[in-house]
Amino acid sequence: MLVLEELSFALRRGARIYAEMVGYGTSANATRITDSPLDGFTPGLAMKRAIDDAGVSINDIQYVNAHGTSTQQNDKSETAAIKGLFGEYAYQIPISSTKSMLGHWPVQLTLVPPTAPFLQGADLVLAADCVPFAYAGFHQDFLRNHSLLVACPKLDDFQAHLEKLTDILSHSKVKSLTVVHMEVPCCSGLVHMAKQAIQLSGKDIPFKEVTVSIKGDLILTF
Repeated sequence: MLVLEELSFALRRGARIYAEMVGYGTSANATRITDSPLDGFTPGLAMKRAIDDAGVSINDIQYVNAHGTSTQQNDKSETAAIKGLFGEYAYQIPISSTKSMLGHWPVQLTLVPPTAPFLQGADLVLAADCVPFAYAGFHQDFLRNHSLLVACPKLDDFQAHLEKLTDILSHSKVKSLTVVHMEVPCCSGLVHMAKQAIQLSGKDIPFKEVTVSIKGDLILTF
């Protein structure tokens, strides 16, 4: 979460100030509704306008926080934009992207194709859809270095999910499967689904079950 307020207000209430926003820039292009141009012109223009608005020089920039979608289209565009604006200085500037631990999309079991690249050789987490809302450490504890599938054993089509999960386990060389579910009775259906899918796939896949309480605590792991 990013909170912005007037400097005078922050000073008046004695707030701890982490940074001051001194410049802003924006641009627009008609390449595609979701894509930036591969030459990076418009992203570079937005950055240049921000630098000019701040009244600083390119050499004053000490860090770039990129959009960083990890897609070929966007990464090429952003790289071109940064190199085009900063030139050789681009190789000296630290660049990173503030992102969730989630590294792929979609996550709903209904929508994920069994041949999705992010499933290949993955340590897979199958989570009840309530879990990320109940357990605050979900991203850090369960998403890091894992692929994610989300389902609800009560409201979704159990049989369709069972068939999809069986197909995934049969063809994606999944290395392990962890089911994370709530302590409520209906959520246990996700465990039965996962175990049955492993059996139907004919694969020997390591299985782990994690239960989250309605208060958001881990109460059972095995």
